[in-house]
Amino acid sequence: SSMSTPAAVALKEAGNKAFASGNLEEALDAYSAAIKLDQNNHLLYGNRSATYINLKRYVEALEDAMTCIEKSPEWSKGYQRKASALVGLARFEEAIKSCEQGLELEPTNALLKATLEESQKARDAANIAAKESAARAANAADGNLSSMAASGSDASQEAIRFKDKGNSAFQNGSFDEAVLLFSESLRLDPTNHLVYSNRSAAYASMRQWNDAMKDARKCIELKPDWGRGYSRKAAAQIGLNQRGAAINTVREGLSKEPDNAGLLQLLNTLNEAQASQMQAAAEAAATAAAAAASAAEESAKTAEELKEVGGIPTDGDVQPMDVVPAAVMEEEADAVLKGFLDQVSDEQRQDAIQRVLANKLNPYEVLQIPLEATEEDIKAAYRKISLTVHPDKVVHPQAAEAFEVVQKMAKELESEEKIEFYQRMYKQAKLQLQDENRKHRKAMKKSENLSVDTDRIQRTLMSNVAQKAVVVTKSKEEVEEDEEVDEADLKVRVQDLLEKMDVKRQRLLKRHLEQTAREKAELATAREQYKQQEKFEKEWEATRDTRINSWRDWKGGKAPKKQKTFLRPPSLKTEARPTGIKMAAKK
Repeated sequence: SSMSTPAAVALKEAGNKAFASGNLEEALDAYSAAIKLDQNNHLLYGNRSATYINLKRYVEALEDAMTCIEKSPEWSKGYQRKASALVGLARFEEAIKSCEQGLELEPTNALLKATLEESQKARDAANIAAKESAARAANAADGNLSSMAASGSDASQEAIRFKDKGNSAFQNGSFDEAVLLFSESLRLDPTNHLVYSNRSAAYASMRQWNDAMKDARKCIELKPDWGRGYSRKAAAQIGLNQRGAAINTVREGLSKEPDNAGLLQLLNTLNEAQASQMQAAAEAAATAAAAAASAAEESAKTAEELKEVGGIPTDGDVQPMDVVPAAVMEEEADAVLKGFLDQVSDEQRQDAIQRVLANKLNPYEVLQIPLEATEEDIKAAYRKISLTVHPDKVVHPQAAEAFEVVQKMAKELESEEKIEFYQRMYKQAKLQLQDENRKHRKAMKKSENLSVDTDRIQRTLMSNVAQKAVVVTKSKEEVEEDEEVDEADLKVRVQDLLEKMDVKRQRLLKRHLEQTAREKAELATAREQYKQQEKFEKEWEATRDTRINSWRDWKGGKAPKKQKTFLRPPSLKTEARPTGIKMAAKK
């Protein structure tokens, strides 16, 4: 899987905690939110599949399990998730196969072994129950096969009896039993298109869409002018999420049987669903675009806040910078620098390393340069300090770290924005110290025990007289800036400000990275939604003529009750061939 974002990891952990506590709906929400941020993480799909299984939502569980396997085909637990979902759907043979695939990857996996055993037992129990039901149904339908033979009944009549019992089982919701009875009927009479249609409906009711499709195709092959066969095929296609193909199938059926009310209604239901999906796609695209814009706005706002605390870090703050060999750097050194380096003692190098690490947030202290240093001054200082602390030149456990700090600090001063930030920190520190000094002097003046230094007062008065003309023309801020502060105090105060800013900077940076990841995810979602919208619009335009004609045909007859516009397979019922025998199923 891909590297998960911090937000996705946090949501996954929240989902795991909720799952372990039995709060399945909460776990489901957490995993779904995590998947939106990290759509390539197979673990998230696996965990959500497990949650769906516990909620007995086996169709969704199967979809997530298959996505999990697609993302990570070597992860054995994905096959276990798939098998558990298939057992829930009573598709035992497929479940057994999935377990076997997982065990090929991890033969000792106890969970897969247990799921395989469970699948096999469920399959065997279902087969026994189905055979017993079929036998009982056959006996009940026949009463006495020998008497039927004596009366001259043939295999076709026996096939009809199995079909009738299959219809009853279907109406009672016993779809497995219905399939077995319809299959027995087809063994005796493989030419009856009604039975293929009914078995297709039974398979569809168990969501076994591929089997439903096969029987629907056979039904159409046997009776190509019968509209219900096309309805069966369209139902299977809808179940397989082949909506466009389902519309084409219904049109084909209407070409054979133009007045078939069921097909006309199904086509208009599909058209309405298509229109609803197109509208939903447009709304989803707009929502996704708005979410992407919101994420971008939040990210931009955080980036602006980051500027106030030093901006987005240099590459060296994120990944280690390359250490250029000292020999290579010395080739570019001039005679003055070489002379200096020749005289630097090992003790001085050790002290330089400690000084660099103690001031690693302040480039001016690290490089030992004034605030007004030029670009050339910065480069010269970098060469000097970097070669002083270079790990090739001194044996010290933190030499490499110190060298990297020097590199980062020099890189910081390549940016005008960063230079402005550091100089702002110096100014702020100086103003703070000046304010504190003034407050201190004011407090001292109020003190009854103040010892007056008459010489200092006299010097101050003379200085004020000499500078009176200048003072009255300066602003309060300019007067404050003129007041000197202790350099050592200034250095400590700047370091304190930078440390506080760095804490805030790291917090903002984490938020910025999460927002950037969200922005990318939302943008990708928006693009996908717009693609879906374009797809639906093209399909809608392509079906305009057929849609209008089918609507006119439909309205020409008795308009059926309005259906809901969401797309789902049509309701299923079995058909009965007219005979003298009373039928339990509807025609």
